[in-house]
Order: sequence, then C-alpha cells, then structure tokens
Amino acid sequence: MGSRRRTALVATVASCACIAAAVITSSIANAAACDPTTNPASDFPSTGLQWNSDQAIQTNFTNARAAEGCATPMLLPASYDSMTPQQQMLWMFNSEREARGEPDLQLDTTLMSQVALNHSREINTYGYFDHPSPINQVGIGDPLVNVQRQLVNPVFATNYFFGENLANGFATPAEATFAYMYDDSSESWGHRGAILQAGFQWIGIGITPATLGFTYTDDFESYVGFVPPGSSPPVYTPPATADTNPPSIASVSYSGGTATATGVADSPLNVNDTGANPTTAGVTGVVFYVNNIVENPGQTFNTVPATQTAPGSGTWTAQITVNPGDVLHAVAVDGSGNFVDVTPPPPAVALAAGANSVALPAAPATASASSVASDAAATPLATTPTAAALVASIDKQAHAKVVRFVRVYRSGRWVTYTPGRTPSFPLYANEGVVVELAAAVHWHPTSHRQRFAPMRVHLHKGWNFVAVPYPYTGMTCHSVRLELAKAGDRLEQITVGPATNKGMIMRPEHGSWGNDKTMKIADSEGFWIKDAGATTWSPSPTAYSLASVAVK
Repeated sequence: MGSRRRTALVATVASCACIAAAVITSSIANAAACDPTTNPASDFPSTGLQWNSDQAIQTNFTNARAAEGCATPMLLPASYDSMTPQQQMLWMFNSEREARGEPDLQLDTTLMSQVALNHSREINTYGYFDHPSPINQVGIGDPLVNVQRQLVNPVFATNYFFGENLANGFATPAEATFAYMYDDSSESWGHRGAILQAGFQWIGIGITPATLGFTYTDDFESYVGFVPPGSSPPVYTPPATADTNPPSIASVSYSGGTATATGVADSPLNVNDTGANPTTAGVTGVVFYVNNIVENPGQTFNTVPATQTAPGSGTWTAQITVNPGDVLHAVAVDGSGNFVDVTPPPPAVALAAGANSVALPAAPATASASSVASDAAATPLATTPTAAALVASIDKQAHAKVVRFVRVYRSGRWVTYTPGRTPSFPLYANEGVVVELAAAVHWHPTSHRQRFAPMRVHLHKGWNFVAVPYPYTGMTCHSVRLELAKAGDRLEQITVGPATNKGMIMRPEHGSWGNDKTMKIADSEGFWIKDAGATTWSPSPTAYSLASVAVK
C-alpha cells in the first residue's frame, strides 16, 4: 500500500460475529494455534510491503499469521496467477478460513456476485463509498444490520442473513484481503470477523476498476432460520446464469413538483425473475434525483424514492424540486442490482453559423452496464455513432443541408468529414467535435443524457480537443487544473471554443490563475486543453471522493 492513505470506517460485518461463534469447529489439526475467534493484538504493519510477486504475497501473509501465533504458512497454488480477480479473492478468503479450521466459502457466481458487482459499479458511477445504496432499496431496513439488496430477491426472502465487506483503492485482491484480516483494528476487526465466520456459507464477489485501484464488494450469506432437531437447513442453489440486463425507462418528465417515469420495465432478456417461482426480483424500485446523486461535503444522498401508481403500471412518481437549469434523473433497479439512469431529453443546443465546438450529450452503448472506463478510441456513442449520423440529425432538424463539415482532433491532427466528399468516422464520448454550419440552428440531440461510468481521457503533450459529458456539470478550469495536478501533470491553458485561440480562454497571468473556480465549462461544449506533459486524465465530478485506499 506504500504511502497511500488508508481510512477505515464502520464495517457492516461487525454485527455478525455472534452468529458464527456457536458453530465454529476445527477441521485442520495444525490450525489449533490459529484461533478464528481471537483477533490480533494490533495491526500488522503494512507500510513498505511488496505485492509484485507470488513469493511476496506468501511472505506477507505468512509473517502476519505468525505474528498472531498461527504457524500455518500461506502457499499459493500454481494456478493463482491465471485466476480471475474474483477467483483470487475467493481463494484468499478460503485460505484464511482453512488455516483456522473453518469450512470453505462457496462462490455464487450468478445472483450474489451480480448484486455485489453492481454495488461496486454504483460506487464508482456515483462517487460514494458506503454500504447503503442511494438507488437500491433506499430507506428499507437497516443497512448496518443486513444487506437489503440481496434480501429483496425471493430466494432470500426469509431467514437469510448477509454481511458485507467493502474495499477501495487496492490494486489486488491479496492487498484488500490483507487489510481486512491484519490491518483492521480501527474497525474492531469486523471485516476479519466476516471472513472467518463459520456460519457464512456462500459469498458473492464484485470487483470493478476505480479511480485508484479497484473497488471490492464482498457479500456473505448464512441461513439463520429455525432448523428442527434431526433436520438440515435448506440448501441454497444459485441460479444457473446471471441476470445482467438493466431495466428500461421510456420517458422522464416533470410538472408541478411531481417527477414521473413511465414505461419502467424489467429487461425481457433476464430469465431468473420470471415464471411461477422466480429466484430473483424484477424491477424493485425507482428513485429520482437532481444533477448529482451525491453531494459533497458529507457524502449525502439526494435521491427521492418513487411510488408506482398501480401495480404493474410501469409509471412511478415522486415529489421533488427541480429548478431551472437542473437536470432531473430517474433510476430504475432490479433484484440483481442492474440499474439504468435516464433524464428527459436534453435542451436544444444553439449552433451558430460558422464553426461550433460541441460535446454530444449521449451515452456509450454500454453505459448502464459497463464497469470499465472508456478511452478515447474505445466506445462510440450510441445514438450518433458516426460523423455522417450527426450531420443527418442536424440537417433533418434544420430542414436543410446546413452542415458543411464535422471535424475532430486526434493524435495531433484534424480528421474531417465533408458530406459527399470524404469518408465518415466514429464519434467518441470524450472528444470535442467542431461542426461548421451554413446557417444557425437550434439542434435537439436525439438521445437522453445518461450518466457515464468513470472515464479516462488520454492527453498528449500540447493541445488536445476533448469533451467531458454529463454529469460533469460542475466542471471548471479550477477542477481540471487540480485533477491534472493530482495526476502529476500541469495545465497550461483551456480554451472553450472551436480553435485554440477562439472562444473563452483561461490561462495564468503572471503565474496566477485568478478566480478560475468561476470559469465553468458546460457539458455541451468541446474544449481545448494545453497540457505541459502527457497523462491519462480521469475527470471526477465528486471531488476525488474515491481516490484513496479504504475499507468499510
């Protein structure tokens, strides 16, 4: 973990210890000194530990075990490096359990892991770090006692208990597991307690890339219902496949203080939430929010749960305040944690005669399901995937052929599409677009504004023509400058306009940027960044809330 800051907050799993205490048995002879109910006297120092080889991993865990009197060394299997991160984390947890004489956890790769995966996606999409979700089972039950987003599914409807560990910023499952097990005193060893609870039988593991390292959600399951003498508890069987498709929302509107989402429906591609005895739930709820879902400071949630007007109607409403200039969102979630975030159609973009710099308010085709941030040559836009499609959309609304050309700046040179003369090309979410028009037009983009997963923008030394799409509505020259500084780079100038010397120019005067917090960049604008070096920029609308190492 080096010099990175690690913070520890309240662990949901701390309340689970009493469940496991009565059912712990020892199945491994050499685990006698490795007591699962005894916590270390203190944290094992993690500063300076190396994690770049299998030998280093084994040494770190073996030494930490020995420090608490556990003489069982860790020996990684030959197949460890070929495992997925999910499989590596499962192996780590079970290695710790086996060393202390406890049965292995079984991995639910479908339902429990899909719910966990979507919670990790939520954390990175919306910029928070907590057990309660701002969109899934909001205000239902106590998230510090049980995991409601698992319990909402029919298969877990009664007599099931869940614990949860969260970690963020760790580069590998081994590092996250080490923090849970040996560097957790500030959490009263709650994360460790969850891993070592003999009462937990199944686990779901969801891992997604974060601004720093990865985000890990680990959900642990146990049956806690009454079992008559001589009987066995029910056997949980995970679904054969995961439901991975998000719900859909046909439209979102606002009038007189009431937000309305219509046509809310479960994906017909999902199979576990259908039939006479479904194992998973379909649409479990809708929430509304305005602008950003998380407000800083304080990491408070802005979501308002909606009510369905009639069972099965697909229409959900809630009372909420939307001021002029605000962007209303509706989010629908299903039992597997899949979610979709939709807004009303974006307002018209005023395009002038001549050159216009724009950012297209559309989402990548995989925005609601993608967990991997997109680079500038990775994911075309869903509704205007090519320069030709953009021209057709503008010309159609202008009722005339007004677009002269579409131009983007890639790898230090212009690439131009002239209708009828040059080939078209894909357009991407994080690049600025110059549109040259023969006449002014108010253009209504043909897509809803959906939130992006965390994205990366490759910046080359010198000039770069980029766009940062919604929800980066608070983007300012100041925030760009600070974000580049955190990446070890330096901003020299920003120009919001079609050329480096045309538009709103922001640069330091006599070494000072002045009050650059007021220099706002609209999410509909393409803009120029003059970079002193080369870096990969990860725009953050939430004040870098996840750019640290943490467990919870």
